[in-house]
Amino acid sequence: MSTPMSTNPLLYDLSLSLQVQNCQKNGALGVVVYSRRFHALEDMNCHGSECNTQLNIPATMIPFDTGYKIRNSSHSFIRFQTTPSDVFAFGIDGQGKVQETGWFLYPSMRFLAYQAQW
Repeated sequence: MSTPMSTNPLLYDLSLSLQVQNCQKNGALGVVVYSRRFHALEDMNCHGSECNTQLNIPATMIPFDTGYKIRNSSHSFIRFQTTPSDVFAFGIDGQGKVQETGWFLYPSMRFLAYQAQW
């Protein structure tokens, strides 16, 4: 496993979407980014022209403590999986526009509560 990109302080200026795009261009099969120390998880959304590039690899953000342990482990295995679901969720934003909010699959109630604030 290579060192996660987010450990390089110079890359904090790049959006997470651009970091994933760069990993994809360099042949990555997937991307795991961990948050900065004492920072919350961030949405890994694209902005503006970044959204014109299709991403074909899975990517996720994990908490700093978990990422730090994985980074310093000599034997780590990470597997992305797709969980099929018939449930599709949408929401209405503050301007009354319908927005896709993705598949309603959350790993824990704590994560759901974090996502609910957005």
